[in-house]
Amino acid sequence: MFRSEDEQNKFLLYKYLLKVGFDEFTAENMILQHSSNLFGYKGLAYELGRMSLEFFCMYFLQDTFLPKDDNAAAPIADIHREIWSDIQESIIGNGENQRGWILPRGTGKSAFGNFAPTCWCHAYGIKKYTLICSDIGSTAEKFIKDIKNTFLENNYIKQAFGVLLNDKDKRYICNSTQLEFTNKTFIEAISSSSPMRGRKYGNNRPDLIILDRLNCPLYQ
Repeated sequence: MFRSEDEQNKFLLYKYLLKVGFDEFTAENMILQHSSNLFGYKGLAYELGRMSLEFFCMYFLQDTFLPKDDNAAAPIADIHREIWSDIQESIIGNGENQRGWILPRGTGKSAFGNFAPTCWCHAYGIKKYTLICSDIGSTAEKFIKDIKNTFLENNYIKQAFGVLLNDKDKRYICNSTQLEFTNKTFIEAISSSSPMRGRKYGNNRPDLIILDRLNCPLYQ
């Protein structure tokens, strides 16, 4: 059945309210109570995204993860939900604080395990300083470029969070390897040949480290 974008977004909101544990009556009532601010600044979608990494991805990053006529997104698979669930539990739940995945090519490891969680952590300020380490510098820089473009151009994020990244404001670092957000969080991408030791953002050491596509015999 065809749904307008607004109807689709309301359906996503309702679906994930149920998924995080609210019953049908409560979910419907929450949507009615917040009808004047479902998707706006710190509205209901904002609050639900803090609780659910999967909802954050499917709504705020929908141009990447939600199949539409005007994008190339494929339906997400159980492995992708598993990755998001594991990462969420590691970051804001009671999961292990170190997680690793070895998956075949074409699984979307970088998009689901790198790009999405990094955007989530920094949109909400869950992590102060994320370090993304890849096998080569150009790959690391591509991660930064994708995240940078998302925060500069994504209207779903801007509507609910305000301006989190400003490449025109010289008070904040915004280049090919480093992003400083207006909520005073920081992302840096380095190659595997660069040292991690001694890196700081203000007085903060990296509190989220993502190792992506490193040359490891087990990873091949």
